[in-house]
Amino acid sequence: MNRTRTAVVALALGAGLTASGSVATAAPVEATAGDVGVQCTRQYVLTSNATLRYSAGGSVKAYALVGDKFNVPNPSGNWYYGNLYDQYNTHFGDGYILASALAYTGICF
Repeated sequence: MNRTRTAVVALALGAGLTASGSVATAAPVEATAGDVGVQCTRQYVLTSNATLRYSAGGSVKAYALVGDKFNVPNPSGNWYYGNLYDQYNTHFGDGYILASALAYTGICF
């Protein structure tokens, strides 16, 4: 019985948990979304009407309106690739939107 409990605690410690008495609890997370090496999808909101494009500068796929959300996994350059959602969370597809039409909401998931 005691060996089983010891093995369970050892497994818990290996999974990033800490032991408090005989109870394993989650260890505090050191990394935050802004830390180097931590990747997340960033949520942007449109600050002006824009167009979702099939490619950067390519043909129009959908129209995006002020207040729509654009989720971007890797923001870089003048054109951001991501997924467009309206204010009611209807998905309009993936594509490219000019970065100048977007404002970062601070949400990273």
